[in-house]
Amino acid sequence: MAKLSVDLDIDYPFILYILFAIAVCSTAPVYFYNRSKYFAGFASLVLFILIFVFYGMRWFSGSTMAGPAAGYKGAWPPQISVCPDYLTYYESGTGTGKKAGCYNATGTKLGELDSLQSPPTGDTNIADSKKSFNTIYTPSMKRDQLKPLCDAAKTAKLSWEGITNGESCTF
Repeated sequence: MAKLSVDLDIDYPFILYILFAIAVCSTAPVYFYNRSKYFAGFASLVLFILIFVFYGMRWFSGSTMAGPAAGYKGAWPPQISVCPDYLTYYESGTGTGKKAGCYNATGTKLGELDSLQSPPTGDTNIADSKKSFNTIYTPSMKRDQLKPLCDAAKTAKLSWEGITNGESCTF
């Protein structure tokens, strides 16, 4: 005789949350209905349902509940900036001589980069490591291509959300 095996992946905290939500959602409206405050009872029911759904979707949005985070299968973070944190992207030159990079326009010194009022121009400024950060991210990059970006940002003492926190790689 074949043995039936059923994998019940029961999320007990989620079940307790539902039971608690039912208890709260039913107790408050009953309190108001018993005192002939029908609108307050209905409003409290709707409010509690909205609150419990809101927090439930955030706390239990795994395999047990189809929330916005449950269906996300992409890389995290979903979007990585072209430049390290607080740097501004620029392009210099035209045609085949076009170069791209990032410069510090914040008015303060960031890592090893000096602050500039406008983007660097000409090849001499672009090559100057104190004026420009020449390693940029493109969305088509794969995970193994992020290591040079991380190393360059760490060398320049910059943080880059999704790449490095300034001390170690975060991808």
